[in-house]
Amino acid sequence: MDPSSATADSATVPARPLSFPAAPSGWLIAALCLLVASVAYGATVLRAGFLNFDDNFFFGPDNPLFRAALAACEQQGLWTGVVMVLDPRYVVADVYLPVATGSLFLDYWWFGGSPTGPHVIALLLHSGAGFALYRWMLAMSISWRVSFVVAALFLLHPALAESVVWVSSRKDVLCGLFVFAAMRQVAQLATAVRWRWSLVAIAALGVLAMYSKAVAVVQPLLAVLVCVYTGGAARRWLGPLVLLAVTLPIAMHHQQLAAAAGTMSSGSLLERLPQVPGAYLHYMAQTIWPTDLNVLYPEVKTLEHF
Repeated sequence: MDPSSATADSATVPARPLSFPAAPSGWLIAALCLLVASVAYGATVLRAGFLNFDDNFFFGPDNPLFRAALAACEQQGLWTGVVMVLDPRYVVADVYLPVATGSLFLDYWWFGGSPTGPHVIALLLHSGAGFALYRWMLAMSISWRVSFVVAALFLLHPALAESVVWVSSRKDVLCGLFVFAAMRQVAQLATAVRWRWSLVAIAALGVLAMYSKAVAVVQPLLAVLVCVYTGGAARRWLGPLVLLAVTLPIAMHHQQLAAAAGTMSSGSLLERLPQVPGAYLHYMAQTIWPTDLNVLYPEVKTLEHF
């Protein structure tokens, strides 16, 4: 064999393309999110008890609804008690948040009033919200490394400590989980093959978020920003419209209950609008450095603060 021909043949072989590591599997990222959340809050969660500040509305004698629902479970099965807790005629702590309240009732039924169980569930939900945020970032064509860093910073952020280790803040972790999942669906809407089913998912997640906590009222505006960022097919704008359609009536329901309970600031819309910029600037600053978190109760005093 002629050495020169072998050299010539080898020269014609195309160079092997460089390969870069692909994104890890979703299961691995989910496990890492749980690990990050556990490092931050695990020890506290396992030692934490109930606080005599709102927790008694769920796990104490001040919640006759839970006690009646638990008795119904023992007599007629779990579903009977759950339906009772979700009944819109009943409110807990002056609000109707059936997703958050139903979640806490299941803890009450499953763990028998022990504080450890609800705290562990809160930790799992918090890590799930971090994973949902990671998936949302991926759907917006952000690299998996940056997406994971964003999720890790969210999981470790000190402003979220209350949401994770205070049982009554179950509404916060659930709201974040559902809003992040809804935004991921919005981000995928332009390219989704079965986009009509995506609209159904967006509507369902929007309802779950609003009935977890009323602050999810911002999700239609957030969806608009997502659509502006992603671009693509015009049908992506159906996502914000669907969220607006499900958010407005639930927001009105929350407003009616708050007015009846006296927890909503009085005054016209024009009187309250000037408070909005101050509120946004305050909480935006706390996102960067949470040194002056506002914990004034009731909400009327919060608005007066701004």
